Amino acid sequence: MKEYLVVDRIEDNNAICEKEDRTFVTIPLFELYATLKEGDWILFENGKYSFDSIKTKEARNKNILLQNSLFED
Repeated sequence: MKEYLVVDRIEDNNAICEKEDRTFVTIPLFELYATLKEGDWILFENGKYSFDSIKTKEARNKNILLQNSLFED
């Protein structure tokens, strides 16, 4: 089973992640990768977490376009 999560914030030694159904889950940082940042997308599959660089890049690009549209004349 595949499940996508986005890192909402990092508190103490935990990543607070939002699931696609808008619920939140707390994941200990030791279960994730060292370079984890807010806004990163994570794939949970076969009991393991991995960084989804494609989904992260797509989300960041979408956010940049939205931000730029707010400041257009």
